[in-house]
Amino acid sequence: MAKAFGLDPMTLRNKSIQGEDQAHMGIQDKKLNQLQNKADISKNEYERCLQKLNLTIDLFDTSYRPILNRIQESDDSQINFVKYNLEKLSRYIDQSGRDLRVNSEEIS
Repeated sequence: MAKAFGLDPMTLRNKSIQGEDQAHMGIQDKKLNQLQNKADISKNEYERCLQKLNLTIDLFDTSYRPILNRIQESDDSQINFVKYNLEKLSRYIDQSGRDLRVNSEEIS
């Protein structure tokens, strides 16, 4: 019947299959483009996070490290101060003990 109108049924079927293939390819391309966009967004976000990390590391080296070094030096000086005073106190207590022993021997 289609031949009667000058159309070959096989030609119509091939054109229909080609149209479906093109539609399927269009859907595939659309999905591929969406995945590519998501990948690009993820890549950009990753690169932005790396930049933030590098900035943080740079800030640590330039800003925080000197502060931490000063705190450590301050801690060292405090430790030395306490150590000096405790040694001085222990010498004083030792001398006081010797004086008490001498005084107690004199009294006996």
